[in-house]
Amino acid sequence: MGQSSQQIWPNRLLRNFTVQNSMTDKLDDRALDRLFRTARTRNAWTEQAVTEQQLRELYDLMKFGPTSGNCCPARFVWVRSAEGKSRLAALAAPNNAPKILAAPVTVIVGYDLDFAEQLPKLFPARGKDMQAYYSDPLVAQTTAFRNSSLQGAYLIVAARVGTGLRSNVWLQQ
Repeated sequence: MGQSSQQIWPNRLLRNFTVQNSMTDKLDDRALDRLFRTARTRNAWTEQAVTEQQLRELYDLMKFGPTSGNCCPARFVWVRSAEGKSRLAALAAPNNAPKILAAPVTVIVGYDLDFAEQLPKLFPARGKDMQAYYSDPLVAQTTAFRNSSLQGAYLIVAARVGTGLRSNVWLQQ
């Protein structure tokens, strides 16, 4: 706790919180409303483009969301082209196809069953030891599905509150 929050976090991530109390301070009502109480998934978008920088900021924010054993199995495919959105829309539920076609960008949240290969890098203290546990295909599939779903939720929350992609431009999951 001897370091100031300025030394730990870059200014753009700091905003109005301090590292020392980040886990015990209650968020204000405005933040809770934006995250949960009044939050809704959007069904329409503006024609405003989503920049590469905005997508990078979104990913950089959500990648810190916790997963079991830091496994991070989610893989994201950002679909921008008309051809890609058309191919995706053809596979989607009929009520989602027009949304995919209209959105400036759509993200496919999938998962990698070989996520354990990355554990030594993602969890240096125990990653190598944990690889054996995830070598069981059922354990790997269950873990990948559960944790990639969490990461998809983190993506939605990060878009909602952290990147400027809030209500006028939204990502369809």
